[in-house]
Amino acid sequence: MDCIRKSYIISALIMLYVIFQLIVGCSHSSRSVSKRIRLKQHEESIEVFAHEYCAFIDKKNAMFRFTNNDGITYSSFPLSIQFNSADPVSEDFSYRWVVENNKIIVEKRTQNDVLNQKINMIFRNSGFEIQFGLIPPTDHECGVFCGKRGRIGFDSSTWRRYFSPEPDEYYKEPPVVDVKAVNDKQWIFSPAPLNISVETDAGWFSVGLAELGPFTRFGMLESAIWLDIPWKKMNKSSGGLLPLSPLIFTINRSEWHAVADYRTYLEETDYLPAINNFFKPVEWWLQPVLSTRGERIVNKIDEKGDLYTSIWVKDYILKQMNNFEDIHFTIIISSKWQDAFGSAHASSRFSDLRQLVDWCHDKGHKVILDWRAWNAEATSLAQEMRVTDGDFIDATHEDFKKYIQFSCEMMLSSADTAYNADGIKISGNYSLRDPLKAAYNDSSMGIGMLELYAYMKAVYNQAKAIKPDALIIGEAQAPQFRDVLDVVCINEDWDDKLRREKRARIISQALPDKLILGDSADMAAEIACYHCITASAYGLPCIEYSDRFQNGAFSNEDRKVVSNLLKAHSNKGWGKAVFVDYGWWQWQNNDELKAESIAKGSALLYYLSKSEGLLISSKDGDVPFMLDGLRLLNVKTEAGKNAEWEQINRNIFKIKDCKKSGIYKLKFRRILR
Repeated sequence: MDCIRKSYIISALIMLYVIFQLIVGCSHSSRSVSKRIRLKQHEESIEVFAHEYCAFIDKKNAMFRFTNNDGITYSSFPLSIQFNSADPVSEDFSYRWVVENNKIIVEKRTQNDVLNQKINMIFRNSGFEIQFGLIPPTDHECGVFCGKRGRIGFDSSTWRRYFSPEPDEYYKEPPVVDVKAVNDKQWIFSPAPLNISVETDAGWFSVGLAELGPFTRFGMLESAIWLDIPWKKMNKSSGGLLPLSPLIFTINRSEWHAVADYRTYLEETDYLPAINNFFKPVEWWLQPVLSTRGERIVNKIDEKGDLYTSIWVKDYILKQMNNFEDIHFTIIISSKWQDAFGSAHASSRFSDLRQLVDWCHDKGHKVILDWRAWNAEATSLAQEMRVTDGDFIDATHEDFKKYIQFSCEMMLSSADTAYNADGIKISGNYSLRDPLKAAYNDSSMGIGMLELYAYMKAVYNQAKAIKPDALIIGEAQAPQFRDVLDVVCINEDWDDKLRREKRARIISQALPDKLILGDSADMAAEIACYHCITASAYGLPCIEYSDRFQNGAFSNEDRKVVSNLLKAHSNKGWGKAVFVDYGWWQWQNNDELKAESIAKGSALLYYLSKSEGLLISSKDGDVPFMLDGLRLLNVKTEAGKNAEWEQINRNIFKIKDCKKSGIYKLKFRRILR
């Protein structure tokens, strides 16, 4: 028996050792896979092998080519930059190569051994980056082409289509991200994520910018990556090379995943600014939003006219409080409440602005003041302080921060002479100065997108210093702006049912930790309920009309649907928007589902607990939905009567004959897996 017992013990020990070795081996294997970047240098070439791609460099000609793992080429381009689209190619250069770990450094030198350009390449499994260093030109006014030598640029012979994250015209050619609306008539997404995508025979790839820079435009132009850098306005240091923002290349499942892949790469490589310590979400930020803008437009009330007054705003709020009882709003008082753009002093039409704000607070509402960026009218504080360049504010002026400090204190401070608002909506980013025409007080403080970032950061930091829970709403969707805003606007549209959702889809990938404002100005009556349902799922629903939209009445039935949605919105809690399909958005908190729009955007389902749910319908008829890890037990109407439902298959259910504006209480049971 002892021998048998010893045999069992030895066998068990051997088995444990084998299992241990398997676990260790697997862990070693997974670690080696996660770090599997291999660079092989040969006499005439360098090969790079990563998870998602392979790269090949011809050392003699400094040509770069990258492929998928099946050997199909995404593109090839010269490791070179130039300032004119068709500069002549000089043969008086040689290349020096250094390969170390996952990096390649190449120096382009003249025959006299003078360093002309330097290119740094870093390869990771999630993508790679290329940074060009150059000698700034002295005889060239604007711009640089990256990946171009003479007439040779990116090989696009197998490219099928482009994708740009600027809204609405996503597949325009060539793809460009631009801040200034005068260039492309894009008045929103200022700026959009600095990342453009290309579909090729090998699949989708994208190229984006790691950092903001002294430019307003980034895109594909004449077979190269174009940056409109204003060379003559830059404060160039003497000697050495000027490094451009690294170009980030990622391999994408689709054009819609490209922004998330780009943002993830920036996060993993510490290119993005840390989330500001001031960004501490508070409960009231999740309140539905009530804006004056849509109502003012539909009633043809000019923002500068005598009819737009604090009395009109108060009457509008009272009307909406009657339409939507027992709801606390975050109210946006749109421009022009101030006496002049570039000033925080209230106009005579809003002489009792502080009393209006106090009245809103007494009613349980919060107040956001719309603040037009960049414009400086003749009688404004900005002009008085001379922090201007003509009609534009100069964020590089030495007194700019004093101007912002005074303005924020006037808007947000609780002092008797201030307005005690709860936040600021920064609008009009697209009015940024043209760097070629601007007269900068100190160009080293920021040109182009860097000046825009400096402007928003000054407002954000000063606002939070005055009121830590102040809510800052902005229009910038580029991930690099994540530390200077709390809420991102999708901006208004007309009757395109999906257009706002496509914008929200971009924002949810670029800035997943930010709230999305479901703007509803310029809204068609027939999509109001759909928009309120989807916006409630992916962000903050926004109400901007009381009696009628621009093309029809705000019906009592629709208003009841919206009222039910707004009342239920308090169940949402903090979380992140996740796109599943158009009309189907989920709101998740630490992977726990809190709410979702269902049935093609015709109903909203809140998960109140692990056993209870609340469904709000916007149509008459059956409402199908899917439950993950839950089984439906029963459904009751708001009056407590049993509602008819059925289980279609394992996880799909249907409530029969729902009523428009109906509220249904659901009981669940967790399914053990």
